[in-house]
Amino acid sequence: MTDFNQSDRDRLQNLGEAIERARHEKDPMTEAPMTVGQSYSASRLGFEFMGAVLAGIGLGWLIDGAANTSPWGMLIGLFAGFIAGAANAWRTTMGIDRAVGLRPRENDTDGN
Repeated sequence: MTDFNQSDRDRLQNLGEAIERARHEKDPMTEAPMTVGQSYSASRLGFEFMGAVLAGIGLGWLIDGAANTSPWGMLIGLFAGFIAGAANAWRTTMGIDRAVGLRPRENDTDGN
């Protein structure tokens, strides 16, 4: 067995002190509970994402039934719904409230 020298004892004591400090510090994630508005926003993102995916699957299913292309319409609808849901979630979290393509032109002086 190896004996501890003084530098090892000092490092061990510093580690013990750091652990005790960490135990007594409050976790910022547990200090502030989620507000009603934040929980509404989080659930809104989930519902909008799932709605887009389900709408894509539903439209793909309808196309499969009409064109007899099963399962390709549903698969394409699934991927399109996933992309639309992810894009919508990204726009919501970034605070962008306009649809793509509806941004005003940068050099537009007359408002058209």
